[in-house]
Amino acid sequence: MTITIDFFTDKERSDPSLLFNRETEIKEGLNYLLNEGFLLIEGLRRTGKSSLALSLAKITSVKTLAERYGVSSFYYPIIISLEGINSTEELVNTIINSIISNYSWALLNNSTITDEVKKLINSVKELLSSY
Repeated sequence: MTITIDFFTDKERSDPSLLFNRETEIKEGLNYLLNEGFLLIEGLRRTGKSSLALSLAKITSVKTLAERYGVSSFYYPIIISLEGINSTEELVNTIINSIISNYSWALLNNSTITDEVKKLINSVKELLSSY
């Protein structure tokens, strides 16, 4: 069996083992995410932001990876691209739609998160209503 890895690809990588020289960013991202509950990744185009976000999401939601990285809680990550968003209303709708679509998937696995999702949506609305 042969596995070919395309090192020069324009696609995001969701496997943390394929992120090269990003160990510090993974550790810092996990630390901040687990302590603060959210993480904003910003930077220039094509610098690996999406790959880092997808890798962190995978680490926090896949049991074997979570154990490898010392993550003791299970998360339902939500990744939101801000590309093309031009207003607060578009931002709120994008965030809420992302939460709802992620919630739908999570609901299939855990029916006890309904109240947490409602709180999260209300928190987002409240936070963004002041802008």
